[in-house]
Amino acid sequence: MDGMQNWTNYLEVMRNRLLIVNDADSLISVLMDVKNIPIALSTIEDVTDGTGLNMSLSVICSEVRIAGRVMCLTSDDMFTTVQLNLDTVKKINAKISVDGKGVVMKLTIKNGAEFLLMFHTDLMEEEEAIETKKYVFVEKSEFEEKELLSLEKEMIGVYISGHPLEKYRELLEKMTNINTLNLLKINADMEEFGKTVEYKDNQNVKYAGIITKIKKKFTKNNTIMAFVTMEDLYGSVELIVFDS
Repeated sequence: MDGMQNWTNYLEVMRNRLLIVNDADSLISVLMDVKNIPIALSTIEDVTDGTGLNMSLSVICSEVRIAGRVMCLTSDDMFTTVQLNLDTVKKINAKISVDGKGVVMKLTIKNGAEFLLMFHTDLMEEEEAIETKKYVFVEKSEFEEKELLSLEKEMIGVYISGHPLEKYRELLEKMTNINTLNLLKINADMEEFGKTVEYKDNQNVKYAGIITKIKKKFTKNNTIMAFVTMEDLYGSVELIVFDS
């Protein structure tokens, strides 16, 4: 709370200093001390004859610097920089903005053009709202296992917290005689040795898993076949299924 109060006091002091600015020297003095006060600036009309401004714009600035007698304003996106030679300023009028949330300063240039600086110095309501909401959160219960696993698979492509078939592990081991690990080993054996010891061609096997994808096609004989992707506890395989 002390930090918030100090910030409030600082803004009040800066507001009072801004309100008594009436010439370039007093403006330079204030801007040399300005810290963390957003500055919105806009020109009422184009200023092109030696003042350093060559455009009409309205932009929120994140930085204000004084280099000698030149005021440099940099926009939030860092792509727009406006420079104003304060020696070209003839008159400065400052007053509280209509909404009461800052100070509006009108700089009259010697060529008659006018340049507005808007200092937003009433940020406490926003700051307090941020602090109030900062640690407010609603604690919700964990997803059910089925939904959680489904979301993991959908978002990152793999299961992290478990597997839908884990609860059926013992049953699957009793009812099947081959799994994805066995199939991978068969492929490795065939590539390395040209044969496999545990399984033979035309041998009947039982594989169980979750069907994750089906792609149907018609054969040359106009019969249906399908490429079926199945997944067990160890990985996934693609099976070719014929209607016969």
